[in-house]
Parts: sequence; structure tokens; C-alpha cells
Amino acid sequence: MGPWAIVLNPIHASGRRRCAELTALLADRGIPWTLHRTTPVHEGAEQAAAAVCAGAARIVVVGGDGTVRSAVRGMMAVEGEGADLPPLALVPTGTANLFARNLGITPGPASVSRQFAPEVRRADVGIAVIRTRTGAEVREVFLAAVGLGRDAATIMGLTDRAKRVLGWPAYLVAGLRHLGDAGTRVHVRWHDGEFRGPAWSVLAGNVAGLPGLIRVFPRAAPDAGDLELLVCTPRSVRDWARIACFGLLGQDEAPAVLAYHRCAWVEIVPAAPAPIHLDGEPFPNVARLRISVLPGALSVAV
Repeated sequence: MGPWAIVLNPIHASGRRRCAELTALLADRGIPWTLHRTTPVHEGAEQAAAAVCAGAARIVVVGGDGTVRSAVRGMMAVEGEGADLPPLALVPTGTANLFARNLGITPGPASVSRQFAPEVRRADVGIAVIRTRTGAEVREVFLAAVGLGRDAATIMGLTDRAKRVLGWPAYLVAGLRHLGDAGTRVHVRWHDGEFRGPAWSVLAGNVAGLPGLIRVFPRAAPDAGDLELLVCTPRSVRDWARIACFGLLGQDEAPAVLAYHRCAWVEIVPAAPAPIHLDGEPFPNVARLRISVLPGALSVAV
């Protein structure tokens, strides 16, 4: 059995602390490990791919959603070449930590000690094929959610300082500024339906909620095998109040301005190039987005 490979985003002090705690525990248990630090240029994909090729017994990502997504992208690229993937383990130290939280893994020292729990859970991997305004196509992965429209514009407007000072509430504070924005005209297709018209946001996810117990995808799960699509079309303050009651208070019936669909694939074409986000990472000027899911493609230690 090979060593454990630790992919560390060293930008936050909390990440460096969790990594030191983890390596001390590994040393106590006699488990060999290797450390792979991310950089602004190499954000985790190359490090994770190299670790898989070197025969790592486990990939432990110490970082946020962006680092996890990048590491999984590297792992999936190697898997596509025929390699067997080791389990992924998470020590969340980012701002939102969407994927980890929806698996029951919360930030803090406890996330280090649970690395030695024997349970491994299968999780889906989302695939996003992005066509830019120049016609170039990029293939990416996601684990929590994809969004096109005003929520993506909100994320693009966030500063690192706001995320550092406020934490995950920075997303909510920034989003308040966009509640009155006009919708983006889109054509959305899925396997048994379509939508044409303005939408404040179009989202698809395979996790149920956001931090702070905010429910966005009530029937989604990391191992559901499909995606939950949400077309959000609020037009008034009353609409937003109904959305808040549904998302925050747990009302059973979604308001009419939240249209949900279960689907294996989704294609979104905005009338003009628009921003998107994958697990909170923004991509500007997207002319077409096609997303799908690989059921159970990843094993995650929980």
C-alpha cells in the first residue's frame, strides 16, 4: 500500500494547522505520507494526478471547494487513462466548503481525526463542458453546484478580503446587491423539457444546501445519480420573501418562481455570453454550458 498524499492549499493559516495535526497523527500511526502544496498556477489537479500515478493509498485535500474541485479534476483525468482511483478524504479549510459540509464533514480539528474512520461513501462527479464566446470548449468537473446568471455575477464580485473577514456569509451579503437585477435571457434544455425566457439564475446541483442551513436543492444528494435543476425567476420583493421562507424555514412546497426538475443532463445557452460558477469558482463569458453527471465515480472517506 502506498503513502497517503496530502494536497495542501497553504494560503490559510487554518489549513497549515490542520496539515500539521494530520501529519503528526500519521506519524504516530506509522502511516507514510507525502505533501503536495498548491500554488496559484497549479491549484491541485497536477498534484493529485501525480499522487495517483505514484500509487497513493489515499488523497487528502486540505483546502476549500476550489482545491477539492481541482484535485478531483486531476484524479478523474488519470482515471480516464485507466488508473484505479484511491479514496478521497477532506479536511475543509475554505470559505463555504459545500461538498464537505453536505457529507457531514465540518471545518475544525475534528475533520483531521475523522480521516481514520473506515467508512467510504460513493459520490457523483459532475461534468461541465463550457463553450466560451470565442468558441473554445473546456471540460471541467464539479461536486456541489453549477450556476449561471446573477448568482455567478455575485461570486465574481466577491473579494478575497470579504471572504476572509466574513466567511461564507460574504456570499449572502454580496447577493443582496443583486436581488433587483434583471434576469438573464436563457434557453435551458434537459431530457424531457425546456425553458425559454429571463431567469435570475439557473442552477444545477447534487448537494442539498448551502452553509447556514439554507436549502437550495431539497431532493439532491451527493450519490443520487442525477442532478437537480433549478430555474429561479423572481420578479418582486414578495417573490424573494417566498423564496426566503422556503430556503430558510423549510416550507414543504416551493414557490412557483422556483421551478425544480430532476435530470441526467442540462444544456444552458444564454442570449449573450454570461458568467457561470462551478462550486463557487467563476468563469466569465460563457456562451453555452452543458452539464451531466458520472454516478458514483468517486469514493470519499467520511
